[in-house]
Amino acid sequence: MEDLVVMVLKTHSEKGITIVELSISIAIFLILLFLAITYFDPAEKRQRARDTRRVSDLEVIDRAINEYLLDNQSYPDASGTLRQSNILPLESTSLENAGVGWIPVDFTDYISMLPTDPINDETYHYYFMQTSDGYELNAVLEYELDLMVDDGGNDDNYYEIGNNLTIISP
Repeated sequence: MEDLVVMVLKTHSEKGITIVELSISIAIFLILLFLAITYFDPAEKRQRARDTRRVSDLEVIDRAINEYLLDNQSYPDASGTLRQSNILPLESTSLENAGVGWIPVDFTDYISMLPTDPINDETYHYYFMQTSDGYELNAVLEYELDLMVDDGGNDDNYYEIGNNLTIISP
């Protein structure tokens, strides 16, 4: 009887892996792969990183505008002119030029480079406008949407900073 059990076990192990065992192994692998992708979601991490950069960039530009205001007793650029970081003004040579970039004012005393959006296309870019009442900087965020709603501005579709968040209207 003992020899029969050993013979059955040898025969079974010599056959190799069955379709059922292979199917179960593949299913477990796919489940683990799905869990890893949803937990580590690289696309979400890239969106968050770009949003962090956008918020930081607007803070840098905001600081440069305030320092410019202190030195010149006026806001940079022509009043009422909407500037976009993806459109090069005629008087500028490069979007990121701190001397005369997408905001055509010399910011070289305040920043080394004029930040542009990490994507900087038709959807994702920075806005700037000033009037005699103040200025506003805007950006569209990809992931941190609650920041756009809670920024105190008049448009929930943009992250807005400045001292008058109603200049750029929806």
